[in-house]
Amino acid sequence: MNRYALFFLALFAFLALALLPARLLQAQIAIPSQVTLADPDIEDQDDMCIWIHPSVRSLSTIIASDKAANKLFVYDLQGQTIQKITLDHKPGNIDIRYNFPLGGQKVDLVVYNDRTHNKIRVYRVEAATRHLIRVDNDQISSPTNYGLCLYHSAVSGKFYAFTTAKNGTIGQIELFETSGGQVGGTLVRQWDIGGQTEGCVCDDETGLAYFGEEDVGIWKVGAEPGDPTSGTLVAQVDDGSGLTADVEGLTIYFARGGTGYLMASSQGNDQFVVYQRQAPHAPVAMFQVSGVEATDGIDVINLGLGPDFPWGLFAAHNGRSAPYPIELCAFQDIGLPADTGYWNPRRNPVSTGIEPPSDGTVPGALTLQPNFPNPFNPSTTIRYRLPGPARIRLSVFTVSGQRVATLFEGQQSAGWHQVVWNGRNSRGQEMASGVYLYRLEPLEPALGSQPLVGKMILLR
Repeated sequence: MNRYALFFLALFAFLALALLPARLLQAQIAIPSQVTLADPDIEDQDDMCIWIHPSVRSLSTIIASDKAANKLFVYDLQGQTIQKITLDHKPGNIDIRYNFPLGGQKVDLVVYNDRTHNKIRVYRVEAATRHLIRVDNDQISSPTNYGLCLYHSAVSGKFYAFTTAKNGTIGQIELFETSGGQVGGTLVRQWDIGGQTEGCVCDDETGLAYFGEEDVGIWKVGAEPGDPTSGTLVAQVDDGSGLTADVEGLTIYFARGGTGYLMASSQGNDQFVVYQRQAPHAPVAMFQVSGVEATDGIDVINLGLGPDFPWGLFAAHNGRSAPYPIELCAFQDIGLPADTGYWNPRRNPVSTGIEPPSDGTVPGALTLQPNFPNPFNPSTTIRYRLPGPARIRLSVFTVSGQRVATLFEGQQSAGWHQVVWNGRNSRGQEMASGVYLYRLEPLEPALGSQPLVGKMILLR
């Protein structure tokens, strides 16, 4: 082979790698499960929602619907069963909204679709016991249903349930308090999205609803009853983002300024694809959960939930082998920037401020966030927070402990700071692909003596 042939072969290989979307490389990320939810009576916990405790977030719960066992399960964050409810029907997808007016109080509503009778079932959460109490009037009918999600309108203050179906029918049901002090409902909108659809999620802040047509992709539609139903296809199966059929669970991670993430279960390749929450919803990451396959429902919360999940939580159904459990993962393991202060679903649909953390992030503690992007090429950003003015050192090491570069050393003010690492050592030389550690080290006693360490992957 002559030198010209070698040149063009090398050029072709370079272009092939350069044109390969970096997001596809991120499919190599496999995050661990921290807790498995598997009561002895489960069969297939197809979907779940996360209930946030009103005062102590470490007491929050995961509420699961089991479509095969015909049961509901309530778990604490350590995986212990708090309550299980036996049903006479097959539950579908389950969702939660806060501040629903009922009996002169604001209550937390947990709602799921009854696939057997094509009805909507409604419970409230009793905070003292963390138990579910049935509150619907047994008369909330829906079109033929398969999945469900909830919407709380910032425009009218009304609450709605959306139902999805195997035949593509989407129904929108307004939920309200009846004269008898129960929750009733009436159909206010219905249309055909096309094909089989189960997963859906609503963005209460922007007034948008997202639906996963399983063989097609993710549709975006206005969530108000008077909005057009034509919709926009924001992600398509096999569009290069990593999304493959079946498109299953959808969930939204909220962050300030309309940012955050739209997350989808791509069941066909056992991946979770992450898109920007804001239009045009560009794909930003793709990851797996170790040992998890054939996922239906997913959920995510940005709030710190105590020491077990201080940066939020990602939950996923695991369809790998029966009986099918739910896996709880630490959000920071995904490697995306976190925003634990902005969105709190207990507030009104439009958040207007930053709520002080309860037992999630600790104001008096040195804090190190996951770097982003991760994996990266050529550079990545590392964010950290100082509880007060202090001297610190931020360094990069190889996994064998060799210091690669010192990114910052010196005095800094209280608050958030960020530093970019360009993938080079202290002499300006490019480092090879591989796993590196970044360490935030306090240099004065007020911050303690324990450094904080994160892991990042450089892909050349």
